[in-house]
Amino acid sequence: MFFIYTIIFAVVTFLFIKNVAYPYAINRYFKSEEFLAIKESISQHVQDCNDLNQHIQNLKLSYADIESFDYGKGQLSDTSRYNMKRKNWSESTNNRWTHPCSLSIVKNANDQPFKYLCKYFNIKPTEETLEKFENALNDFSAAEQGKGLLVQERDDTIASVMESIPPFVLRSSEDRIKQELGFMLVSLSQLYFPVYTFQYVSAGGNSSSRFDFRLDLEQLERFIGYLAELVKFENSVAGQRALMTAKLRERIKVRDNFTCQLTGQNNVPLEVHHIIPWSKDERLRYVVSNGITLAKSVHEMVNGREEEFEEQFKKIVSEKKFQQTTKGAKKVNNKNKKYIPGNPYLRYGHI
Repeated sequence: MFFIYTIIFAVVTFLFIKNVAYPYAINRYFKSEEFLAIKESISQHVQDCNDLNQHIQNLKLSYADIESFDYGKGQLSDTSRYNMKRKNWSESTNNRWTHPCSLSIVKNANDQPFKYLCKYFNIKPTEETLEKFENALNDFSAAEQGKGLLVQERDDTIASVMESIPPFVLRSSEDRIKQELGFMLVSLSQLYFPVYTFQYVSAGGNSSSRFDFRLDLEQLERFIGYLAELVKFENSVAGQRALMTAKLRERIKVRDNFTCQLTGQNNVPLEVHHIIPWSKDERLRYVVSNGITLAKSVHEMVNGREEEFEEQFKKIVSEKKFQQTTKGAKKVNNKNKKYIPGNPYLRYGHI
């Protein structure tokens, strides 16, 4: 009997510690001056992370506003007897990202998604459309880049204070510690990429088929290339220039050492800015020397004020060009024992 009482006492004690004493101690610690001092010491880092997190969430809301044709909306009800109901009618979806169509169109959309996305979601191959999708790609790329920066910044900040937190608290939920330190929840999902659907449901409701097309970064990049080819075909001026591809943007960022050229920041989402807007000179729209790397927030500030920053940005790019030219001249000089100058005027233009 004594043995049974001992076991019962041990179980009750364990449950008391687990469900009452331990949570009480955890809550008390998070309200203590010791923890509040730790929280205050990293408050600026936490705020920076939360600002970046909010910025990323805003970027996720960016999308090229494309939708199927508006055929109106109503409510379909199948009032047939149970054994006569059209089971696939319930799978029919009616929204602006879903196009109801025949089975052959679903199949063709699977084979040629870009062509059918343009045809049935009313996407016109124009310069305006191309710019809209490029902006969406820029925003989505910045969001993806920002997620990695955010997690790294948050983890580094937490690691810097871990030694100051008692072990019994560290054994509690990691999410609870992040929450008590003031960090916002970080969403790493990619559900914000738009999905466009071609859907077939038979008239009898006994069969259905659908094709879902997700415009993630890879598909969006390829779709922009597809649109560019159509624009080139219809617009001879557009055919004389290259497309601002991911490789070209990457080349500009590498030249700028993945750093905002106005603020010096390198731990924020970055974008490529056109120094001279393409609307002023289309020939410079996709020229490397007409691009400069800026932080996303700086880019938003500069947009609409391009003329104010034009000369400053030109000077920054010209200095980089000068450094590259000087290095090239020194290499040739050392090799041939003869000085061969580079471009002495450093004229702003094509690289």
